[in-house]
Amino acid sequence: MLTSGRVGYTSSLAWRSAVAIVFLAAAVPAEAGGGSWTVPAEVGGGSWTGFYAGLNAGGAWGTSDVDIGCSDGGLFPTFCEDARSTGAFPFNMSNDLDGFIGGAQAGYNFQHGKMVVGLVADFAWTSIDDTDSKTTGPTQFFTEGNVSRVSQKLDWLATVRGRLGYLVHNSFLLYATGGLAFGEVDHSYELVFSGGDYARVSKSDTMTGWTVGGGGERSFGHWSLQAEYLYYDLGEESFSTQFVDTQSCGCDPLPFRNPKFETQGHIFRVGMNFKFGGHADRPVPLK
Repeated sequence: MLTSGRVGYTSSLAWRSAVAIVFLAAAVPAEAGGGSWTVPAEVGGGSWTGFYAGLNAGGAWGTSDVDIGCSDGGLFPTFCEDARSTGAFPFNMSNDLDGFIGGAQAGYNFQHGKMVVGLVADFAWTSIDDTDSKTTGPTQFFTEGNVSRVSQKLDWLATVRGRLGYLVHNSFLLYATGGLAFGEVDHSYELVFSGGDYARVSKSDTMTGWTVGGGGERSFGHWSLQAEYLYYDLGEESFSTQFVDTQSCGCDPLPFRNPKFETQGHIFRVGMNFKFGGHADRPVPLK
């Protein structure tokens, strides 16, 4: 669950997203003669039609819940039941993920009247990571000092998305977007007993999921400035690890621990694009 501090941080970024888009809209200059609404010239397919590429940077935040399952071993038929009933170690943990995200994008737009449709692909490096660690006191069946730790890191994130936009002004586009998301995610789980026995797993995988969002884009001829929000969900990843006996008691098979990680979050970023070819014609006022 999100803490109150995290909720405040998320709300702050959401407000920044809204304010940025409003400022983009406000930056659109009024046309001479009363600021009439205009549409782009149709010469060469319209000023938004064509290929473009650019750079982006921003921040990301979210919470990843980790559900830690337990399967009893043959020599310990009530291990999981005893651990759960006495609170020997947590069965649910979470990572509060936030950090920087930045990269590049490229796409193609096609304009028809005030509607703009397109396809965009982007790739970004991130510094999104967190570690949650808890130490449990003594219980009826377990000694003091059991340490549980979960870590998660998103190394990079890429998306391939469709865009559907509406020109509220000849040079300002509001759009919705959605499609596929891909990311390299590092997961780590560790449970260390005070006596030295432990369960540990660490793995890096490329995960696939989906993303949806929206934004605004302001055109300056061949250049444009955009502000964008995305929600991404890369699904769940499950692992299995068996306790390692360091006491040489011949206790195998020992119980299994089965952590399941969620990977999802929010992104707000700004970007600058350059449109290749085509025309940068001045718009024609509506009559």
